[in-house]
Amino acid sequence: MGDVGTGGRQGELRRASRPREADLPEFAVVVPGLPPMTNRHPQRQLRRGIGIAGALMAPLSLAWLAYGALSQDGPLALVALIGLAFGIYMLVEYRTSEHRPAPSLALRAAVAMNVTIIAAATAEPLIGASMAVAALIPAVLVLAYAERRVVRRLMVAGVLSGMYAALVPTVLPWASDLGMPWAVLLPTSALVIAYVVFHVFLWNASGQLTAATNELSAAMSLSREVAQTLDPQAVGRIIARHIATAAGASDCALSTWDRADNRLLTYAYHPPERQAVLDAAYDLADFPATRAVLMTGTPFRADVGDPNADLREVGYLRQIGQRSLVILPLVVRGESIGTVELTSDRSGAFSERDIALAELLAGEAAISLENARLYDQIRHQAFRDALTGLANRVLFHDRVSHALNRVRGRRPQRTAVLFLDVDHFKLLNDRFGHSRGDEVLQAVAERVRAAIRPGDTAARLGGDEFAVLLEEVDGPAAAILVAERLLAGLAVPIELDGSLPQVGATIGVALSSAGEESADDLLRNADIAMYAAKAGGRGRVELFHTELLEQAAARSELGARLRGAADR
Repeated sequence: MGDVGTGGRQGELRRASRPREADLPEFAVVVPGLPPMTNRHPQRQLRRGIGIAGALMAPLSLAWLAYGALSQDGPLALVALIGLAFGIYMLVEYRTSEHRPAPSLALRAAVAMNVTIIAAATAEPLIGASMAVAALIPAVLVLAYAERRVVRRLMVAGVLSGMYAALVPTVLPWASDLGMPWAVLLPTSALVIAYVVFHVFLWNASGQLTAATNELSAAMSLSREVAQTLDPQAVGRIIARHIATAAGASDCALSTWDRADNRLLTYAYHPPERQAVLDAAYDLADFPATRAVLMTGTPFRADVGDPNADLREVGYLRQIGQRSLVILPLVVRGESIGTVELTSDRSGAFSERDIALAELLAGEAAISLENARLYDQIRHQAFRDALTGLANRVLFHDRVSHALNRVRGRRPQRTAVLFLDVDHFKLLNDRFGHSRGDEVLQAVAERVRAAIRPGDTAARLGGDEFAVLLEEVDGPAAAILVAERLLAGLAVPIELDGSLPQVGATIGVALSSAGEESADDLLRNADIAMYAAKAGGRGRVELFHTELLEQAAARSELGARLRGAADR
């Protein structure tokens, strides 16, 4: 998490909780002995639907089996036995399929249901019409989980099974003669069960398709908003907000990995008002579970209520007043560049779907974040001096122009430019070499930066020439005071290759006037003043005045005449 506040591992915070989807009323089907079925967990919801089907079929089939045995009705007993076998199979699937993938589980249940429909209609033609309705269920069961070709095949199988079941009452001669009211009750009960099971799986499919639509909508919304800016800080805030909202988290920290120092840096935080009070970085040596996420690319979960949870992460959660935590890797081109850290003030706050959606958004976000950071680096290189990190000539010129526009017509505020040239820098290069000369320039840049106000601009214009923009100064005295402070700072010897050379500088100062001078004019005036200072003896400050411009113009004209005379 870059250069903004952190997902801080320290500091007491009270997390403001927000309403989550799980706090809102949900459709639920409750069967004794089975947990309520909701639309939040895809594989778990499918298992519950299968369990509901088994819990309905088994006892009803057992009752009809008993009646068939007592009445010595062979077809009725056989169809009841088939229904009982199917109900037991569905209950066994519910109990043993916790770790089975949802597509495989759905396909197995759908095939078993198709076989049961054909067998039941064959055993007892009296329920053929009810089985024709039940033939719709297998395709609906797999709709949200299986591949399209599998769904298509099951739809064809369902059509064939339904047609067969609808025809058997007129084709097969062994239908039971139960008499009233049993002749009505048997097909009616079969139809009711088929109707209920159909709607259970229809609700299941609807919930999965709606969730998929919401996930796609969340990803599109994130991509659309991120596409509107290339500011990396703005991109980070957008990503943190979207992921927190999608996963229902109280807080979301977006962090970048500083591999060299083995730490995480907070790049963005949601809600943003809490970012300022958090640490800007934390050492990964103190949180090995977080480091493991970066190294392996595997999400990590911790909950205060889990006795087996990582003690350091649980301690962190308690410290910030939260109860559950999910850490996801930010991966670009197969490498982790940081993490997304989601926290909530509720235990067990994050479902598998929440985490899957957060991972989806994190995958999309990682690329956008990396692109924004690369753009920022390119932009930085375009406007910053590569050696010193100061503004370059282009950026400095732009800043001076803006400063002049701001003070124009606002007396007595003025803009000042200081033009600084390092004295005898060529001798330093010749003595110590160019690489050591670069170190001198870097040291000069640091001292220039330290001597000015935060709102002012320091630049390296090229070679050993530097410039400083002082915005809204009161007059020449204030600018000269800064120039003298610069000279004093540069006079301190620089440790260089066992030696302590003393670096001096000459500074020219130019201030804006009430006229309409441009940035080029101000820079030219400061440059002229600097050369006048050198002519009067190095290591001093010279304030520009109009006579210096006249003298420079006269020297330039004289030089041109002398060159012309030499040519002639």
